[in-house]
Amino acid sequence: MSQVYSKGRLYISEYNIFAGRLLNQQGETRFPEEMKLLAHWNVRDEIKSNYGQEGGLEKQEMLHHVMLRIINQNIPMQVINNPDYLWNPITNELFRDGQPVQGDPEDIRRYEYLLANFKALRNVDPYDLRLDTYIKRRFDASMEIPYEEIDALFREYAASPLMREVGKMISERLGRPLRPFDLW
Repeated sequence: MSQVYSKGRLYISEYNIFAGRLLNQQGETRFPEEMKLLAHWNVRDEIKSNYGQEGGLEKQEMLHHVMLRIINQNIPMQVINNPDYLWNPITNELFRDGQPVQGDPEDIRRYEYLLANFKALRNVDPYDLRLDTYIKRRFDASMEIPYEEIDALFREYAASPLMREVGKMISERLGRPLRPFDLW
C-alpha cells in the first residue's frame, strides 16, 4: 500500500503546468513567463487570485480549461512538467518552436493511479473485522462527526434557499453569470 501511495504522490508532485506557456485564443500568453503551477492546488489558487484583477476572467477561463483537460485526460503529455511547448488549453493546440505539433493525450494515466490506490486499500479490508472497508475506516474511526450528521448538514446546506440568494449576490458583484470555477 505504501509503494502504491508513494507512486501516486510522486505523480501528483510532478504534475506542473507552466502557466507562462499557455496561449489564449489570440495566441498570446497572459501569465508571467516563469509561472509554474502544481495541478490542481496551485491552479485553483491562481484562479482565486485573479478575481477583480484586470484580465483576470480570461486567465480564470484558461485555467478552467486546463483543469477540464486534466480531468478529461486529453491534456497533452508534452505540457505536463515541461516548459518546452506553448499550449492553448481551450483548443488543445500545441506548438513547439512556433510550429504546431501533435500532442499525445495523457489518456487514463491519472485514473490508473486512483485505481491502484483503490485496489491497495481494498487489500487491507480482510484484516479489519469490524471496519472492513476503507470508507468505514475513514468515517467510523477517524471522523469526529457521525456520517449521518454530516450527510444531514450537507443536504440542509445544499437545499437552502439562501444558496440561490448568495449565488445571485456573488454574480451581481462579479458583474457576470457564475462560472464553474467560481465554486472555489
